[in-house]
Amino acid sequence: MVTFYSEKTLFSQIVDYTYPYILDSNSSDFLRLHAAVTKIQVPRPGFNYTFAHICILNNDKTCIVDDIVHVLEELKNARATNRTNFAITYPITHLKDGRAVYNGHQLGGVTVHSKDRVKSAEAVQLTYYLQSINSLNDMVAERWESSFCDTVRLFQKSNSKVKIYPYTSSSLREDFQKTSRVSERYLVTSLILVVTMAVLCCSMQDCVRSKPWLGLLGLVTISLATLTAAGIINLTGGKYNSTFLGVPFVMLGNYYSSISVPSCSGGDWLRKGRESSSRDLVSFRVSRPQKSLTECIGAGHGLYGTFEMLSSWRKTREDQHVKERTAAVYADSMLSFSLTTAMYLVTFGIGASPFTNIEAARIFCCNSCIAIFFNYLYVLSFYGSSLVFTGYIENNYQHSIFCRKVPKPEALQEKPAWYRFLLTARFSEDTADGEEANTYESHLLVCFLKRYYCDWITNTYVKPFVVLFYLIYISFALMGYLQVSEGSDLSNIVATATQTIEYTTAQQKYFSNYSPVIGFYIYESIEYWNTSVQEDVLEYTKGFVRISWFESYLNYLRKLNVSTGLPKKNFTDMLRNSFLKAPQFSHFQEDIIFSKKYNDEVDVVASRMFLVAKTMETNREELYDLLETLRRLSVTSKVKFIVFNPSFVYMDRYASSLGAPLHNSCISALFLLFFSAFLVADSLINVWLTLTVVSVEFGVIGFMTLWKVELDCISVLCLIYGINYTIDNCAPLLSTFVLGKDFTRTKWVKNALEVHGVAILQSYLCYIVGLIPLAAVPSNLTCTLFRCLFLIAFVTFFHCFAILPVILTFLPPSKKKRKEKKNPENREEIECVEMVDIDSTRVVDQITTV
Repeated sequence: MVTFYSEKTLFSQIVDYTYPYILDSNSSDFLRLHAAVTKIQVPRPGFNYTFAHICILNNDKTCIVDDIVHVLEELKNARATNRTNFAITYPITHLKDGRAVYNGHQLGGVTVHSKDRVKSAEAVQLTYYLQSINSLNDMVAERWESSFCDTVRLFQKSNSKVKIYPYTSSSLREDFQKTSRVSERYLVTSLILVVTMAVLCCSMQDCVRSKPWLGLLGLVTISLATLTAAGIINLTGGKYNSTFLGVPFVMLGNYYSSISVPSCSGGDWLRKGRESSSRDLVSFRVSRPQKSLTECIGAGHGLYGTFEMLSSWRKTREDQHVKERTAAVYADSMLSFSLTTAMYLVTFGIGASPFTNIEAARIFCCNSCIAIFFNYLYVLSFYGSSLVFTGYIENNYQHSIFCRKVPKPEALQEKPAWYRFLLTARFSEDTADGEEANTYESHLLVCFLKRYYCDWITNTYVKPFVVLFYLIYISFALMGYLQVSEGSDLSNIVATATQTIEYTTAQQKYFSNYSPVIGFYIYESIEYWNTSVQEDVLEYTKGFVRISWFESYLNYLRKLNVSTGLPKKNFTDMLRNSFLKAPQFSHFQEDIIFSKKYNDEVDVVASRMFLVAKTMETNREELYDLLETLRRLSVTSKVKFIVFNPSFVYMDRYASSLGAPLHNSCISALFLLFFSAFLVADSLINVWLTLTVVSVEFGVIGFMTLWKVELDCISVLCLIYGINYTIDNCAPLLSTFVLGKDFTRTKWVKNALEVHGVAILQSYLCYIVGLIPLAAVPSNLTCTLFRCLFLIAFVTFFHCFAILPVILTFLPPSKKKRKEKKNPENREEIECVEMVDIDSTRVVDQITTV
């Protein structure tokens, strides 16, 4: 397909009508381009293929060409012969032979006079139809498409006054995969930023207790897990596409994965009676599976688990043995990490099940399950071993980076200032007897939360402003939620500077006055000669621009002063022997199927018509409503018919791409609530978690709409991931608060933030710096991903650190102080026998008896 556009009009009409149309050089250029395209040759051994060898043929064995070519040729001939009686009407015009043709999808930017006479047109669209009957034909057609694009580009260079937008069956696939190439350097930048932030989050001024290697090893853990998953998928014959490069950021930190894209079909064309055998250049062919793995290491669920383990390590006593500290870490953090991992597996496991009717989503969920499972195993084993290793380094007072013994402060007095700064450490002897100071409080984030933020957010004077801010948040979210629109524009999933973007932009600008041509197929024998049936058929197609043999035949009978209510035999005989024999109506022969009965009686067993609605192509909801109205009518009407357009395939796929994920997410949510009811110690945890997820998702949808992000397949997948992300971050806070006893609500809010806030904040910082480079990628797909995932992360962070800490201080559950009576019989006598190393610098073991 090629769209031919000029800043000047292709043809125009003067005011005095003495010469209706002036053919300027632009429309002559169009005819020259058409001639050049039809002469393209594809060399093969022993033969050169041209357009005539691979095109779809008419009944007269000539190539099917868009009628606009005949219109412009007749316009050129009219000028050459000085004929003034030639007029072009819109959207249906008549050729020299009397044939009525539809040009609504071939002329763009049309200005009309009275009686639909065309005054000017700014664009012309021409479609070339190729056969697809065998592998040789497919190969030749694919090479012809490549030569076609080269020919158009050369023509564009020599004709700068016009703009030409070529588009072939492989354009969408190539432009879709272009996102991979334009995103490479941004992904490298993202990786560097995530590694840097992870190392910084695990570092502190104390060179012994700092854990920079654990930040890097956390990313190595996730990369090993995902490489293992990728290897298993490859060995089992799993499918990969090099498309949807940005989608792995939906599971940032869980894994990196490759995603396949659902096949699409669409277009605004009339199939000319060759739907089953045509290889239309505007149709979108299914892209072949490309086994290319897209790498993405991030900071979501995987890094959150590693940060949670590191946070638990900081809470252990330094005088404990490494084994006991490690056991305490696993007991404190792995239960919640195991439950959230199970949640991810359940959610994506249902998506990978037969319940999902979209192959792309099913492959996505299957790959996700495998990657998340191995991510859990590697965090449990590899990262745990790394934690033990760094624990021994800390116990031996070795430098956290260089692994050399750190001398005591008195031995560093004669060293330079920079040397003393690099070897800054706090020894156990520096702590006074009986002082229980936590040496890890010097960590910047720990110090910030414990000393400043927890007291500030629970301050009585701060709470009203937080509540007010939350009401503003709900108001704007509601405003956006009421404006949610479903999007199905193909330009939203490709890179920006591509043929697809240019073509669809021109398509919507110049050719959006009418909907695609809709096929209206009557698949049973009806009484066409009956006047009541005729009225029913015309009523069903009322309001459409009709390209119909039926309406043309009725008008033909009226012009002959013949009643349309003829007997069956007369009606059929005149249709076959008179109407279809006329040159202007002979093309309708392909729209009618006749059948002879046993008594040689001829009957019309099936027929088709074509309808075009006056609607905006950019308004997909309006077109989808029109489709659903026609489908409901086909079920309830007396006349049995079906409607079809190749774009309906894409629209149906789009509708299912929204419904299927939402349906599966509802099943997952119900299953998780049922499953967690037997695991959590208090049902209020489920209640609060549900309310939090609803609040986050509601806000994300609202602000997503205000940020001009439509509800399409990509944004729906992000919303489903947002459920997991919210639970992953909010569940530990809510569990700690709800299960806390004996103290006030404010005390337990502070305690929950101190215990889990650092891990959440570290995970959030790594997640955000990994997303930032996405904003600069010249791709609509990654732009949508960045906006959705950024909103999910920001709104979840807002709930974790502002909304929940304030609301939980004055809403249930209550925290009644209960003083338990101490029984003297239950007192424990503890005797500790400590084993100290030779230098008396560190406790290396202890034996405790009760």
